[in-house]
Amino acid sequence: MTSNKVSKIIAYVAIVLVLIVCIGFLAKFTNGFTSDFTTFYLTVNGEDVMKDSGGYAMSPEEPITVDVKYTLGEEQGYTVKVVPNVAEGMDFDFSLNGEVCSYHAESDLTSGFDINYGEGSFTITPKGENAAEILRAIYPDSEIVVSDDAEYTDMFHLVVTTQDGKSSITVGFVVTGPVSDIELDMTEIIF
Repeated sequence: MTSNKVSKIIAYVAIVLVLIVCIGFLAKFTNGFTSDFTTFYLTVNGEDVMKDSGGYAMSPEEPITVDVKYTLGEEQGYTVKVVPNVAEGMDFDFSLNGEVCSYHAESDLTSGFDINYGEGSFTITPKGENAAEILRAIYPDSEIVVSDDAEYTDMFHLVVTTQDGKSSITVGFVVTGPVSDIELDMTEIIF
């Protein structure tokens, strides 16, 4: 086999490898070719998030860390806001100085969280272990009364928006407190 043939084979293999890498890149940033090309995405606690998602949990002891990334590399800035997840059938009322208010009617819950910004990332920590404590942090000079069952999956939405406002990603999460007791319902234990 001549060196010319070997060079051609190597060139063809390199072209095929470049095509595979390009297709993989496009698949990742188009969510498996099901959406437009994503130029902005998040990494939440080490997991890449290309589109709206949920299922995250945080507590005062275990905050969420979010890296804000741009596919094309040039950082453009971003804004962060926490709002209620307006899920059908999940709204609850709370009392604010004796006045009945709707959780879903709240427009901004951001002040109920500490957000520490870093270079291209931030950490968000709740100012309490449940919805009542977060509402008390938002309204520190008010009397807040919330029922004990005012919790549901992904009850908070973290909205991260690009500086130009053209793209945003919403991350659903719940705030958890420490486990205070465990109740077992067993009639027998078998060893």
